[in-house]
Amino acid sequence: MAERTHGVRSVLSLPAVYELFQQIVGSPNVRHEFIDNHVRPRKGDRLLDIGCGPGDILNFLPEVSYTGVDLNPRYIESAKKKYGDRGTFSAGSVDDLDPDRMGVFDIVIAKSLLHHIDDTQAPASLSSAW
Repeated sequence: MAERTHGVRSVLSLPAVYELFQQIVGSPNVRHEFIDNHVRPRKGDRLLDIGCGPGDILNFLPEVSYTGVDLNPRYIESAKKKYGDRGTFSAGSVDDLDPDRMGVFDIVIAKSLLHHIDDTQAPASLSSAW
């Protein structure tokens, strides 16, 4: 069973497959509701997106100063190609970011992230975001 799950994760690590899967399961509607009803960003806000994937959340954001970070370098390369003029993207962990260099953010999101990390990584990632 674990081998089968690993195969699915391998396929979903490809940005085009991930984006298609998100369309099929209705993620655009969920993202729209998430942004409009919970995040409520305003033009000019500084927003950090931990686990940004290929950056598709930008389709639902006003003009913000966007920084996305994701462990998957394929997602980051895809995000840079598609949204490089709208944000800054880094491959790695939120723990790799230099808070002194990055400054303060108005909004930090980590949508669909916690189920991908273990119990020791979750508090560390949230602490780094804080």
